[in-house]
Amino acid sequence: MAFSYEEAAAHLQRALEQGRLGHAYLISGPSQSGKTKLTETIAALLVECPMKEVSSHEDIHRVAPESKSRRIVVEQIRDLDHTIHQKAMRGRRKVAIIHDADRLQPQAANAFLKTLEEPPSESHIFLLSSQPEMLMDTIISRCIEVPLRAVKSSGPGEAEERLFEDISKILPKLTQAGVREAMLFTRSFQTVLSTLKTQIQEMHDEEFSREKDLYKQNTDGTWLKEREEQIQARADAAIQKERGKLLHFVSSLFGTALRFQEDPQTPLPSKFTEAIHFLSGHFTSHELILKMETVDDLAQALERNVNEALALEAGFLRVFAPLK
Repeated sequence: MAFSYEEAAAHLQRALEQGRLGHAYLISGPSQSGKTKLTETIAALLVECPMKEVSSHEDIHRVAPESKSRRIVVEQIRDLDHTIHQKAMRGRRKVAIIHDADRLQPQAANAFLKTLEEPPSESHIFLLSSQPEMLMDTIISRCIEVPLRAVKSSGPGEAEERLFEDISKILPKLTQAGVREAMLFTRSFQTVLSTLKTQIQEMHDEEFSREKDLYKQNTDGTWLKEREEQIQARADAAIQKERGKLLHFVSSLFGTALRFQEDPQTPLPSKFTEAIHFLSGHFTSHELILKMETVDDLAQALERNVNEALALEAGFLRVFAPLK
């Protein structure tokens, strides 16, 4: 079972306070699960330093993929093993953090296995990986696994509620060709979507900033540029996904009204009951189907990289102010 960031942090902090923190952990999960943040939080507690000093603390040692090959080589592991066997510089504990541990070369993995089998005293090792299945079974078996799930965004749920509130405001006028109402809803949709875009972009910008700080000493500018483009592509895909979810929500309101027309016993979410009753009572099944199809056509058009603002305006005009 995967943990949330908060659950994992609380678990590891309790283990530390009770003196039962293990010597090696495998922190795994997708890119937006908080692996690095969790590890650095525990590392700061172990060496008793403020979070802002984690990146430069003498007793926190990091290993990350190097050079164009983007692999962790055996020399890095040997250097790390030598370092953490030394006495701590400022306190009594030492921390080793292996970023992208699944990128260990075979020889490096075997050397690291020896470190795990004979861990130095007062040391704690954290392996971070988005693909833990790529690690040797013998390495995994010597670590305490802490799988994390992606941080759940509160945005989409809140966005749907905001959209529903705005739809509810214009419902009484939807039986007429309300161009003004259609444009008002378009502006509302764009505002909600803009908020989501900002949240997603900030999250991905933060991810790249962390990676740039981590790898800039060990990689060339070409790889950093490629990585930036990869992360931006993920951000763009996430934005498109959330936009599609919002459009699906709008379409589903008409779909639920259609089902309610056909079967009045259809269970309805309490907050949507009044709106569904209105839609099913004021539009024919044919009109509801047309509205659903129009929203679905809008979603497909947006996937073809048309001008978003113009497409939304034209699409919602056809939905909320159809030509008679």
